[in-house]
Amino acid sequence: MSAPYQAVIQAALSRWAQVAKITFQQVADSASANIRMGWGSFTGSQVGQTDYSYGQSDNKFVSGVTVRLQDPALSAVAATTSANYSGTTTSLYQVALHEIGHALGLAHNTDPNSVMYATLGRSNLDLDQTDIDGIQALYGASADATITPESTMVTIKAAITAQNAPIQTDSTLPSGQVAVYRFFDTSNGTHFFTASTNEADTIAKTRPDLVAEGASFMEHGTTEAGDTAVYRFFNSNNGTHFFTNSASEQASILSTRQDMHYEGIAFYAPII
Repeated sequence: MSAPYQAVIQAALSRWAQVAKITFQQVADSASANIRMGWGSFTGSQVGQTDYSYGQSDNKFVSGVTVRLQDPALSAVAATTSANYSGTTTSLYQVALHEIGHALGLAHNTDPNSVMYATLGRSNLDLDQTDIDGIQALYGASADATITPESTMVTIKAAITAQNAPIQTDSTLPSGQVAVYRFFDTSNGTHFFTASTNEADTIAKTRPDLVAEGASFMEHGTTEAGDTAVYRFFNSNNGTHFFTNSASEQASILSTRQDMHYEGIAFYAPII
């Protein structure tokens, strides 16, 4: 598997590690590896498969798992996290997320917005709360878990690295303010913003398709007088993010747009 495709797989592994107490380490291919991943050949609509060598241990992890993903030489797919297999609405990143979920002990479920649903498409591009609850029931929550519904951002002073250039959080920021980091998505030409140094660090390490552009502005990590919450949604149709500070718009999207996955409060901003 070439390095660009490995980066997509590593992004999927890191996504699970973001929300659960799991650590992955890449090793040389061996029959003794916990999870072996590579290309496979499938017919029809199948694009991935996870094979177990024996039953679950302690209801948590299954040793000797082989994950096979449809070979791009057989069904064309670009080496980005948003590219779909030719003729489908399913991406390599999605399939990797799904099959890694099986390797970690999750079965199919009945939530159509879950990445562990039996069918992958535009409605389940990423983990939803069902996936997060399931994996955390097995492994516990990660200390570095990214935002979930009804949560706020936590600021941690740390150095992160992107494009071989260190980015430092500013220890002299005014009290209550946090840097909002900006990333350019090379797959669709949009920008992504986050006030979480943990999330920015993970993106810099695992998402080569997202180019770090540094801290673009400052906002508040916790609510202050005169502030309004800025809500973040993931658009499962095109892989972009949507931000709004309107509570009524947030409520409307939650009730009418199943394709928009609520990811919580991104940060707080002064009311203009």
